[in-house]
Amino acid sequence: MSSLEDTWGRERLVATLYDFGVHNPVVGRVAALGLWGFDIRRLFSSIERLRDAAPGSRVLDVPCGGGLAFGGLQANHGLDYTALDFSPVMLQRASARMEKLGLDGIRFRQGDVGALPFDDGSMDLCLTYNGVHCFPDPARAVREMGRVLRRGGVLRGSLVVRDAGLRYDMLIALFRQRGWFGPGCSRDQFMGWLGSAGLMVRAVDVSGAFVVFEAVKR
Repeated sequence: MSSLEDTWGRERLVATLYDFGVHNPVVGRVAALGLWGFDIRRLFSSIERLRDAAPGSRVLDVPCGGGLAFGGLQANHGLDYTALDFSPVMLQRASARMEKLGLDGIRFRQGDVGALPFDDGSMDLCLTYNGVHCFPDPARAVREMGRVLRRGGVLRGSLVVRDAGLRYDMLIALFRQRGWFGPGCSRDQFMGWLGSAGLMVRAVDVSGAFVVFEAVKR
């Protein structure tokens, strides 16, 4: 059984296949619907809201993966944007996607979401798409993301949750065994973690085993 560190930190095949799927509209839509009962267009609607961020906003994208959230950026975005990921493979892919999209003004950092290298209240917006279910300690990660947000700052993202149906739970168990997923959580657990981190849920969209959410720092 592969560990999370091996899967996302060293194995290029898994990272490459995942990255291809989420960036290919047809493949991504079929895979999301077939695996998780989720219409991936809901995810992209959330990502597109990044374009509403005011110039100069301090944005943390964690895990940035292969640059999924970059699809919400405009060429002249004017944001103070940091993309952080544990995986050097994903950081390489994210950097390549930045160049492909003709973007600039993005800083890349390798780091641990469980110990974010940023001061308390230093971020205006935190994005965490498709990462919470992969984190080795998701509760701690949520606390860290809440910590670095300023009062009134926004956490926006998506995750796969347990207890949404037997077939989804069986698939999650398989992915955990393969080292692709971490311990994860149920929807109720996740909402509880947000509250404990000082975050108030402002919007939540549940489809199959997928949750797309937005929360604001009290």
